[in-house]
Amino acid sequence: MNQKSKEKTNKTSVKKLGFVGKRKSSFETLSFDNTILAEGTNFNIIEAYKDLRTNILFTSRGTGCRKFVVTSSFPSEGKTTNSVNIAITFAQTGKKVLLVDGDLRKPKIHKLFNLSNKVGLSNVLSNVFDDDNHEFVHKNIRENLDVVTSGHIPPNPMELLSSDAMEAFVSEYESKYDFIIIDTPPVNVVSDSLVLSSFVTGYLLVVRANYTEFQALDMTMAKFEIANIKPLGIILNGVAEVTNTYKYKKKYKYTDTYISYRAGR
Repeated sequence: MNQKSKEKTNKTSVKKLGFVGKRKSSFETLSFDNTILAEGTNFNIIEAYKDLRTNILFTSRGTGCRKFVVTSSFPSEGKTTNSVNIAITFAQTGKKVLLVDGDLRKPKIHKLFNLSNKVGLSNVLSNVFDDDNHEFVHKNIRENLDVVTSGHIPPNPMELLSSDAMEAFVSEYESKYDFIIIDTPPVNVVSDSLVLSSFVTGYLLVVRANYTEFQALDMTMAKFEIANIKPLGIILNGVAEVTNTYKYKKKYKYTDTYISYRAGR
């Protein structure tokens, strides 16, 4: 993290929303119960996600269904965990939420919820099904939360996500849900997430503390700029829990030009 990269990143005009703590376990040993919001989840994490939910709503004011793309710079930064937990947090308000696994290369949402992935988004977009079962929406995985898994991994993920079929899919389901959360591949690996910009409300970028390099973040922001995308905010993920917010801010020196909130693994 050289000073030049830090200065570049601090100039990014993205507002700061807040922070969400992680459990003290190592990233590698976190289990399903520890990463996905549930009844036994640490109170501070639950409350932090509620704050995050409020701040996202204020940042994305508008009417009708709000649609968010969640992505990261590189793998292992926690984008899928945050996609799931953000969806759960919105569903807890009584609003109808659709969580979509738009990572058609290395999908994970079906594993987190132990769902069948035989039929999913790729099947819908390509209109290719193995049998007569075309039911692809997993209903009420949590109260008010439905899930669409990725389906079979296709040979042309970006083409499917940028297709008229994807736009039609979003258009159809935005009339049925209050929020749609789409998990997508990392921006610096493939550009799949960028092709969704014309029919979503905004982007949430996951950054993992002590893992994501400023150079990687600069690359991501440059790609956003080329695609004319201004992310709603940055999820600063995996920072150790602290009790004094002022000391935390002072130590890490994140400026008010950043949205910084963190969670999960």
